[in-house]
Amino acid sequence: MARILVYQSPSSGNVFPAVDMLLELHGRGHELHLRGGASEVERMGVLGISTARVDPRIEEFEFDDWRARSQIDALRRMLRAYAALAELELPDLRRAIPKVQPDALVVDVNCHGAM
Repeated sequence: MARILVYQSPSSGNVFPAVDMLLELHGRGHELHLRGGASEVERMGVLGISTARVDPRIEEFEFDDWRARSQIDALRRMLRAYAALAELELPDLRRAIPKVQPDALVVDVNCHGAM
């Protein structure tokens, strides 16, 4: 069976869509290693999936697009936020890969830096 590293955004709304897939893969005997937010790591860990938190700075990161005065300003703020997160996500994922030595990666579409 395969060893799979799953790298998720710490937002629980991003983890829930992947849960069925993770449980199915785990049920089929694949070795799963999940990186995500603290609450999701705890929830998935009790299901027998190996878990670890993403860099805590990723979880603490706050988007400020709600402060925008226009849609264009909101998009600019989101792009700056994703670029800032990339500075954290990419090295975080790069640290996880040699530790897990996965056969495959599953990366949350919202982890732009990790992708």
